[in-house]
Parts: sequence; structure tokens; C-alpha cells
Amino acid sequence: MASSTRNPLLSSNLFGSKVSLSPPTPKTTKSSFLKIVNKKSSDSSQSLQSQATIAAALLFSSLTPQALAIDSPAPPRTPPPVIEALPTKPSSPFAQNLLVTAPKPQSESTSDLPEGTQWRYSEFLNAVKKGKVERVRFSKDGSTLQLSAADGRRVSVVVPNDPGLIDILAMNGVDISVSEGESGNGFLNVIGNLLFPVLAFGGLFLLFRRVQGGPGGPGGLGGPMDFGRSKSKFQEVPETGVSFADVAGADQAKLELQEVVDFLKNPDKVKILQVHSRGKALAKDVDFEKIARRTPGFTGADLQNLMNEAAIVAARRDLKEISKDEISDALERIIAGPEKKNAVVSEAKKKLVAYHEAGHALVGALMPEYDPVAKISIIPRGQAGGLTFFAPSEERLESGLYSRSYLENQMAVALGGRVAEEIIFGQENVTTGASSDFMQVSRVARQMVERFGFSKKIGQVAIGGPGGNPFMGQQMSSQKDYSMATADVVDKEVRELVETAYSRAKEIMTTHIDILHKLAQLLIEKETVDGEEFMSLFIDGKAELYIT
Repeated sequence: MASSTRNPLLSSNLFGSKVSLSPPTPKTTKSSFLKIVNKKSSDSSQSLQSQATIAAALLFSSLTPQALAIDSPAPPRTPPPVIEALPTKPSSPFAQNLLVTAPKPQSESTSDLPEGTQWRYSEFLNAVKKGKVERVRFSKDGSTLQLSAADGRRVSVVVPNDPGLIDILAMNGVDISVSEGESGNGFLNVIGNLLFPVLAFGGLFLLFRRVQGGPGGPGGLGGPMDFGRSKSKFQEVPETGVSFADVAGADQAKLELQEVVDFLKNPDKVKILQVHSRGKALAKDVDFEKIARRTPGFTGADLQNLMNEAAIVAARRDLKEISKDEISDALERIIAGPEKKNAVVSEAKKKLVAYHEAGHALVGALMPEYDPVAKISIIPRGQAGGLTFFAPSEERLESGLYSRSYLENQMAVALGGRVAEEIIFGQENVTTGASSDFMQVSRVARQMVERFGFSKKIGQVAIGGPGGNPFMGQQMSSQKDYSMATADVVDKEVRELVETAYSRAKEIMTTHIDILHKLAQLLIEKETVDGEEFMSLFIDGKAELYIT
């Protein structure tokens, strides 16, 4: 098998035997194999040389082709070479053709993978970075994964909370998938989903049957007309003679319980104010009766907010007690907004606002069956330059019933500010301060004609539709359900009501002009006048109520 032209570097004599080493062929990727040819065959002593030749060949087989073939290109890694010993002519019965195959070494691509089917997480990361993991499949909850290694094994790994794992897998080209979960419990899931609404409807059915007096409840079988019928019974409570004073326990707990019982027996605002004032230092001038009259329509939460706001005002003023002034300021802040302390008000504007608010208060105090004046202020708050507070009746607010005379008086009170401006400053010097008053007067007058049946010409009918919310623009765009002729009648009736109210206010103002001047001057000096001080002016001036 040896070629005719041999490389001297690959030909040598070993123990007297001719050894021929064939270099690898450059154009093939398979490893060259080594042939040992024994050309001497004489006697039995030479057979020992043949065996030595085989040993030498095995020794040379452990060398790589690169070490032997210096001038030949390095071939790629291939399976181990096959060594053949070919003696030319056997000289003894023990001599024969030999084929020796070296043991196949373990593959380098899988030799560094961990053993077993359960890897640690660190071993899994090392295998991924070495490219020994082809694909991973995460469990539905992400706590474990199953991988396919390069040697074909399937391995399980417990996965910790590692946010960077997905990036590592993607960078190393690992195929990622997520298990959809086991489908063995699908039938149980369907049964569970169907069972829940059945149990819910069954519970509701039993509940309704029990309410109606069905089986399991008092009253026997109930019919469909028994739905909602009260099953309560009157039971006389025996007199035991035991009072709260006889009950053992903490005094504070008994006091709180007594306050609750008192409130249930007498649910007025005074008990509520006392409850929400607990723990707050109050001055001696605080009168809960007056506070209750000034807070019509206030709920328990509103009163609690009022007392908390008063405590905040007192803390800002570095006071140790809450007086009636702090409560009054807190009430005005809640109703009209915060006080404009940095507002620059000239003397002329202060005088104008004082007469405007004095006009409202004067007409309101002299109108029969109208709300009493609680406070007058010319301190700017919110969008208002001054405010006149009235204390409406709690009963009127709760019932929502207003008489025709009350609404007519209300329009006259609203026009009192503009009338005072005209009388004191003249027609040419009136301001836009009465714009909100005009809107209130127009709304009340139109409702009296269209909805309340207070017009003789329109009669006892409601026209104009519901009107809608004026703040959402619904009232402006609503269609009238009456003709143009009826609209003219409505406008005339509204104008007549407004003119009547204006005449009443002007008559009261001119009759009691001296009280108007005194009240305006007092407001300029003090900026605020409470209800008691205001009524003293009427007593001194001997004012009389307006009679229609």
C-alpha cells in the first residue's frame, strides 16, 4: 500500500523493520491511517521483530498527524485512526494478519455536561453559556423548566427569581417556550365553574324563601304577595329597674353609650355638636344653639368638618381655645370660600359694598315670614365682595315647601342691594355687583309662573318642560312646549313679579334710610356685624315690618 515516492521524514527503520508512514491526503477530511509492512520474513526470530514493530506502531499511533506531517496541512478532527499490521509472509504458526483498533475516546462536546436528569441552577447557566442547551420549556408558574441538552437528554431545573435569565437564553440562541399546564384537571375546572353559579342561585332562593316565611322560617309557607312583608312582632320589655348607673364598667364607656342613647332620643344638632366637640378646648362664648341655627341642612359629617375647621383656624391664630369667632370664620370658609387677606380694597369700594350688603339685610329683616339675618360681612371671600348670611328654617329646608309670599320676599331681598346702590350713589353709578342677584330673581320668578302655578293668566298648569341642568347647558338648549303667544304671556308675568319685588324693596329702603346709613357705617368700621348687633339697630330705630 506504500506509494512509490515517499517523504523521507515519514520513512524510518524500527528494530530492523521497514516502517512506512502514509501522510494524510490534502483533499480529504478523513484521517490517514498507518500501515506497517514487514518485508523481512525469514526465521522465527524475526517474528519477535514483527511484534516489536506492532508495539512501535501503537506508540506512533498516539501521535497526531500534525506532529508527523510537518509539511502537510492540519486536517480537521476526525475519528481515531485504524492501524493495520500486514506481514508479507508469515514464518511461524503464530504469525498472522493483525487489525488493531484503538478505543474510541469520549466525545468532547458532551463530556463537560453535568450528570443526571436534575441540574443545579448554576450548572444550567454554565451549560447555556457553553452552547450545550438547545431549548427550554418553562412551567406555567415559572418555578421549574425542562431543557433539551446537546447529548439528547431531558433535564429538569428549579428556577429561582432571576430577571436576567430570559436575556441570557436569548443571547445564547436557546429556544424558549412555556408549558400550557396539565390538561388533566380541565374536567374538574368545568365542573367547578358550573357549580359556583348553581350554589349562588340556590343560596339566593333559600334566602328569599326564608324572608317570605317559607320552609325553615317563621310563618309557614309564604305566597308571592308576602314578599317584603314585615315579620316583626311587638314584644314587651320587662322593667328590671337597672339603669346605667348600676352597670359596672368604665365610666367613659358608659358616658359614650349615654350620649348615643340621648342622640337617638333627641336627634338634634346640639347633641351632634357636643359629640364632635369632644376633646377640643372651647371658649365660654360658644353657643351650640346659635351654631345649630346658622347651619341649616348640615349633616353630622358637615358639623364634624365645621368643628375641625374651627380648630384649625384657632391653631393658626395661636389660640388655646376655640371661640365663636373661629367657628363663624370656619363656617364662612366652608360656605363662601377662603378669605382674601391680601385683597386691596379702596375706601370707595368698601363703602359701595357696605351699602349693598346693608340693603340686603335691611329688606330681609323687615319682610314678614322671612329668614332672620345671622351675619353681615364686607370681607371678600371667593368671588364675592361681601356676604349677608340668613338662617333659614330647618323645617322649611327639610320639607322643601315654600309659600308664594316667601318667594316674593326672597326676590325683594335679592334686589335690595341694587336698590341701595341706586338710592345712595345714583342710577349712573350702579355696578355689576348685582348680576348674581338678577339671575336668582329671574329664576325664581320664572319657576313661579311655569312650574308652581302662581300666575293667574297661565293658570294651574306646568309648562316649559323639566328645563334641565343649567350648568350643563341643557336649560339653554331645551325646547319650549308652548306657543309664542304663551311665551309672551310668561315673559309679562315674570316681569310683573320682578317689578313688584323691586317696588317693595325700594319702599322699605326709603322708609328706613336712617337705619341703612347706620348699618353701612358700622360695616365700614367693623367689616362684620352679627345678628344680635344688627337687630339692636332696628330696636333703636323703631323699625316696623313691611305690610303688603
